[in-house]
Amino acid sequence: MSLKKSKEEETGQDWNRKVTSAYQFTLTSLAPIASYLLSIWLLACLLGWQRANSYYSSLGAKWLTSELTTLSLLSFSYWPVLAFVIGMLLTFSDVADRNFFEKRKNTALIICITLLFFGMCFAGWENWNERYANSAATYWSALFLLALIVGLNFGVLALRLFENNFKWHSNDIWVASIFIFLFLFFSGSLGTAEGIRDAHPEQSELDIVENINGDVLRLLLQKNGLIYAAELRVKENPKITILNHDEIRYISKIAKKTKGQKDDPSTQKK
Repeated sequence: MSLKKSKEEETGQDWNRKVTSAYQFTLTSLAPIASYLLSIWLLACLLGWQRANSYYSSLGAKWLTSELTTLSLLSFSYWPVLAFVIGMLLTFSDVADRNFFEKRKNTALIICITLLFFGMCFAGWENWNERYANSAATYWSALFLLALIVGLNFGVLALRLFENNFKWHSNDIWVASIFIFLFLFFSGSLGTAEGIRDAHPEQSELDIVENINGDVLRLLLQKNGLIYAAELRVKENPKITILNHDEIRYISKIAKKTKGQKDDPSTQKK
């Protein structure tokens, strides 16, 4: 009887050790994944803040950046972060074959950098000619290309760190710093271009807001029951107005025209 009991205890202890080992293995595997996800989340917040801050600064309302929630900041950064993840996935598929990976990486980098250079030249030309919508669209594409470049280079950096037992050298720190600087610079450039576009009465893509007094404004932000709207003016910073919902007649992507009115009222001088 005691022998049977002893075997049952050994079996129970054996099971406990297996369960404990399984938990330890799972937690050990999840820790790196959690750290990567946290890093991407922090990068997304940083890029979102940079783009939003540049955007509202171009509209003369930099203080609105402090009114944004974390979710709003993330909405400003989903595009470059998505491109960054795609770039990383492209490298992970070939990371086992170093020679093949290096060859494809260099070709992709040359193509992306060439497109990036000509894209930036085109964006500057369009901005100089006051075609702000085209300029903003070009910056949008340029940021996607930059994120692909950073993602592709991230594979090289990750492989180098793995081979060096994750010991950072001065070269690795410089590469990472350049990546962060370029990401922030282009995110800010995109925000500035979008802000200049939306501050222009005829090219703005902001939603239309009309208050109960008949004033036609553009929607900047909705938060805590308040409407942050802007009166767009030619070659001047917009005039920002804070309204309650009961002061709003309608919000629409297309301006509603009154009888005899042919143009968007937001473009008319008041």
